[in-house]
Amino acid sequence: MNRHDPTANLGTDRLQSFSDGVIAIIITIMVLELKAPNEPSLRGLLAVAPVFFSYVLSFVLLILMWVAHHYLLYPIRLVDRPLLWANSNLLFWMSLIPFATAYLGQNPVEPFAVALYSVILACDIGSFALLRQVVFRQLVHNQDLARYHAAVQHQNLIAIAVYLLAAPLAYVSLYLSYAILVVIPLFYIMPGFWRIKRD
Repeated sequence: MNRHDPTANLGTDRLQSFSDGVIAIIITIMVLELKAPNEPSLRGLLAVAPVFFSYVLSFVLLILMWVAHHYLLYPIRLVDRPLLWANSNLLFWMSLIPFATAYLGQNPVEPFAVALYSVILACDIGSFALLRQVVFRQLVHNQDLARYHAAVQHQNLIAIAVYLLAAPLAYVSLYLSYAILVVIPLFYIMPGFWRIKRD
C-alpha cells in the first residue's frame, strides 16, 4: 500500500457508514414508488401487483447486497483509493436499481423492461465482484479467506452470466426470464453462504 496515500490511514467505519446511508436512500426511493390503489378492492390490488412484485424482488436483492457488503469489509483494516473507487462503482450501479424497478413495475410484460432490469442487475453483481477482487488483495495471505472468496467469485460469475442470459430470453419467454430473476436471489440465500472467518 502506498504510504503517501492520504486514504491509507482510514479504517472501514466511514466507508461502511457512507455505504449504509446510500443503500438506505436507495431503498427509500424504491418504497416511495409504491402507491396505494385508488380502488379499494382485490381488483385494485391486482392492478398494482407488478409494481409490488418488482419492489419485493429488488428489496431482497438490495438487502442481500447490504449483508454481503458488511461481511466483505468486515476483515478489512485499511481503506485505499482502489477500494474507494470500487465501492463507489458498486453504489452507482445499486443506485440504478430504483429506476429499473419502477420501469419493470410499470411495464411488466414488455421484454425490453425485463431485459433492462436483468442487465442492470448483472452490472450490480459484476461491480460487487470487482469490489471483492480489490478487497481480496488485503486478505490473500489467509488461505481460508482465499478459498472463500474464490468460491463466491465463482458463484458471482454464474449469476452474472444467468442475468445476462435473461435479457435476450425475455424476447422468447417472459416466464423463463422472470423465473431467473426469482431464482438468483434464492441462490444467494443458501445457508452458510455469508459465513466468514476473521483473521
